[in-house]
Amino acid sequence: MKYIVANWKAHFNTTEMHNWLHTFSGLPLNKCGQNVEIILCPPLPFLSLVSDALYDPMIKVGVQNVSHFEQGTHTGEVTADMLDGVVDYAIIGHSERRLEYHETNEMIEKKCESALNAHIQPILCIRGKDDVIFEHVHFVAYEPIEAIGSGNNMSIEEVIAVKKTLNLSPDQNFIYGGSVKAENASEYLLSDEIDGVLVGGSTLDPHELFAIALSART
Repeated sequence: MKYIVANWKAHFNTTEMHNWLHTFSGLPLNKCGQNVEIILCPPLPFLSLVSDALYDPMIKVGVQNVSHFEQGTHTGEVTADMLDGVVDYAIIGHSERRLEYHETNEMIEKKCESALNAHIQPILCIRGKDDVIFEHVHFVAYEPIEAIGSGNNMSIEEVIAVKKTLNLSPDQNFIYGGSVKAENASEYLLSDEIDGVLVGGSTLDPHELFAIALSART
């Protein structure tokens, strides 16, 4: 299975979201084959909209973050157990959140544990071998800081070299993220060493996301 994780970050308003879904739902997803899973991670207000609009079995829904708190007096927080049955995946430890919200390894570990307890698979983002990889996490997304949003993706050889330093277990899926787009996605998706891609800006265009998914066909 190859995993295409679409992280929309803080983009779209309601009208734009409807337009994206209308366009994407009209594309021939069956051409992507049986070995592709597309994980859409919209802004939180649009979770239900995305879930209701897309019924294809190859489409899953994820969140871009969960709280490290459990339910309680934490105004504005969205806990993992609130999302039990709503989403399948959660992006956790993204470099932007580590930097802008000062997320620590302790916080990230709590988020991963809360997600798993709520039947949600964490997609743990790391910036390199110095970030902690928790053994109970099955999806590890390597996102080199210098590649994110720069337009300069890391070569397949460099990505595989980093993977070899991580000591991943056989049941951990390795995903690459960093300036992935349709024109370079196949470089990663056709490699036996890489299980998927984490894509940001390119997936704001539904046609681009479809082209990325198509490139995973074997």
